Amino acid sequence: MITPRRLRIDTSTHCQLKCPACPNKSLGETDVGKGFIDLDDYKRLLDNIKRIEIGNWGEPFLHPKMSELFELSQNIKVGILSNLNSIKDDVIESLVRFKVDKIVVSLDGASQTTYEQYRVNGNFEQVLRNVEKINTMKRRFKSRFPVLVWQFLAFGFNEHEIQKAKQMARFLNMEWSMALPTEMDFRKGDYACDLSPIMDKDLVRNELGFATLDEQKEAWGAFRDFGVCLNLWDEPSINWDGKNLGCCTSLKEFGGNAFEDFVGSMNTETMNYARDMVRGRVPAKGGIPCSDCLAYKMMERDGTWLTRD
Repeated sequence: MITPRRLRIDTSTHCQLKCPACPNKSLGETDVGKGFIDLDDYKRLLDNIKRIEIGNWGEPFLHPKMSELFELSQNIKVGILSNLNSIKDDVIESLVRFKVDKIVVSLDGASQTTYEQYRVNGNFEQVLRNVEKINTMKRRFKSRFPVLVWQFLAFGFNEHEIQKAKQMARFLNMEWSMALPTEMDFRKGDYACDLSPIMDKDLVRNELGFATLDEQKEAWGAFRDFGVCLNLWDEPSINWDGKNLGCCTSLKEFGGNAFEDFVGSMNTETMNYARDMVRGRVPAKGGIPCSDCLAYKMMERDGTWLTRD
């Protein structure tokens, strides 16, 4: 029986941004839906869990009771993925008071003009103000938590601001993380890097070691998103309503409800078949969410099945 000690939880599937490659605007038509996790349901997930990553398809800080959520999970390592456009002052204090471990902030640019090309409806200066508020609160509590990470997805339209963004991150005492975008573009059935391909490949290679997904695969021996398949064992994604979504790229449920039967939801027939699929032990089958996943299709095409290595 698989009993993971880490979870990814969508406390909110609402979002104020309209990023071109994100399916958030159509989540209501999928198994994910739109909603906020209930405090009592959230509490049911905490037994024997060591780490929780909050955020995936929505913006966590839109949840109306984030301070209470942090208090409930104060003895667990909590990481957050956020666009940080909206956060209340009491939530900022609770982040520090309850020692939230890390916040990864999506900042794909060093100016409003560049940033808003992908983070549509986002306010670059507001994000920086919120970062400064968190830093001020950390100084007040004499704490290094939460660690703040500037996450920069490199596109052709923002590559010229990479160095400026890195300098701003250092000034704001933020760690730096850069990657090629691999969010799925559900309109085209492809990946978001096609929205604005890298133009100065030498510049990006100097930062990452590669400038295209093909170069990345050649450098690493596998496509980066293969690693998310380990979520099926190590860090399953739980929707706001308790549905087990398997991995962080899935919009379909794998059966069971984590609020009602946590262990059972981790070991449904669908989950177990999917685990065998990504290891190449069984063929794709209708009704298994992985069958429609681009990462799985690339694994099947290339014969690069998942292993712990």
